[in-house]
Parts: sequence; C-alpha cells; structure tokens
Amino acid sequence: EMGARLYQHGAYIRFLPRAFSVHVTHPSTTEVDTKPLRSLKNFRKLLEKHPDLCVIARRWVLETYSKICEWIDSNSLGCNADREYVDRLLKPQTPLALPAKSERRLRVLT
Repeated sequence: EMGARLYQHGAYIRFLPRAFSVHVTHPSTTEVDTKPLRSLKNFRKLLEKHPDLCVIARRWVLETYSKICEWIDSNSLGCNADREYVDRLLKPQTPLALPAKSERRLRVLT
C-alpha cells in the first residue's frame, strides 16, 4: 500500500524482479495453515482500495498474485471468494468485435 500511496503523491512505480523487501518476523498469532488465505484476503483488499494498481503496476500485481496462488495450491487450500474476485479482476477483457469490413477506402493521416 505504501507504493500506491507514494504513486498517488507523484512518485514513480517500477517493477524490479531482483528487488526484495525485509520483514521483521515475530511470533505468529494465527495458525500457519491460514496464512496463505489471509495473504490473499489482504491482497484483495489492496486491489479494492487501489484498483489502479492493476494498470500502474500490472507486472507486480500479476507476479505477486501468482506467488500467493502457488502458496495456496502448495497447501491444498483450494479456491475461495477472494481468489475468484481477483481472478475476475485480472482476467484479460474480451476484445471488442471488429466492425464488418467496409467497402469505403479509409484515409489515414499520420
């Protein structure tokens, strides 16, 4: 969320595959089994709060979502409403149908 807020205030967002973050760990207050689903829920909340991230930082969004899904799948946690929501959000839009070919020749200005 910090990146989205910084962007809203004029900062640039750039995807760097070798970048990393450091998180200071602490004893968990929740069950380990629920962490992947909680991570997905937080990711959904982030995208609901900042829907423009799907366009501004699409590569980061897709990579992060992919990693969360792999984590969920490796724990055999299946699908839930959060995953369905994000799947629909990130699904490529169906292209518009092209109009029927016109007999009229078009002039293109460049």
